[in-house]
Amino acid sequence: MKTSKINKAHPELRKGEILLINSSNEPTMEITSHATLDSRSDWNLIRWKTKRRGVVAYDINGRPVKGLFPVFVQKKELKKNGINPDTL
Repeated sequence: MKTSKINKAHPELRKGEILLINSSNEPTMEITSHATLDSRSDWNLIRWKTKRRGVVAYDINGRPVKGLFPVFVQKKELKKNGINPDTL
C-alpha cells in the first residue's frame, strides 16, 4: 500500500513528517490495565513523542472536514519503531 495523496499534499505537512490521522477532542473510552474505563481524547491516546496538531483536517478527496484536526508525526520516529511510513 502506498502513502495517500493527501498525506503528500497536505498544506500543513512539514519536511520529514507524515499525516498520521485526523483526530478529535471528543472523549474516547479506553479500558485501562485495571479493567476500568478511562475517558481520554483521541489526541491523548496518540503516544508518539513527535506528534504535532494541525489546524485543518481533509478527507481522502481533499475536502475539509469539520470537527477534526490533523495529527502529524516525524517519519524517523516511526522508522525507529519498526514502522514503514510509506505504508501508512
